[in-house]
Amino acid sequence: MNAGGREDRNVRMLGGGRNFIYEIFNVKKKFGINYEKLNEQFNLESPMVKIKNLKLSNKSEYNKIKQEEKSKKYLAVIYTNKKIEKNLINNLIKENTNLEIDQLTPIRVLHQRSLKQRKKQIISLKEIERINDHFLIIEIISSAGTYIKEFINGDFGRTFPNLGSLLNCECDILQLDVKDIIF
Repeated sequence: MNAGGREDRNVRMLGGGRNFIYEIFNVKKKFGINYEKLNEQFNLESPMVKIKNLKLSNKSEYNKIKQEEKSKKYLAVIYTNKKIEKNLINNLIKENTNLEIDQLTPIRVLHQRSLKQRKKQIISLKEIERINDHFLIIEIISSAGTYIKEFINGDFGRTFPNLGSLLNCECDILQLDVKDIIF
């Protein structure tokens, strides 16, 4: 199976979901598949994962989901240890259009990924809801492959700039959802 990326197990995939291609090798015999029926049957038997629009695919669709030039839209519930003024987050991205960040492989995934420096983009940052002066819901659009949790908390300086350094406070992420994948 080939998927267009992956999420941490505690991150929900909202919106249209994630594209994937299931590849079958060494097929000895061509046979007709009722994709609609297979889609329906899978969704009846799977309590956690749902499939939409199951169909026969091709090489160009495979290449599309594997491309790196996509962006992702996130919703994050964050906590800040200092009071954040209204519109401060919305003004941050205006000052830092397409903010380039440097990310060293995060500590939390270092046991399964090689140590590497990555340059990523924060395309937009917007305050969606102010729960109070310390708890906010923000929307982040970033280049694919950006470690969003580390962009928010800084990962002990391994991601810079990070939201905490931009706001001049400590930030922590309480919940993260992928709202959409933008091709």
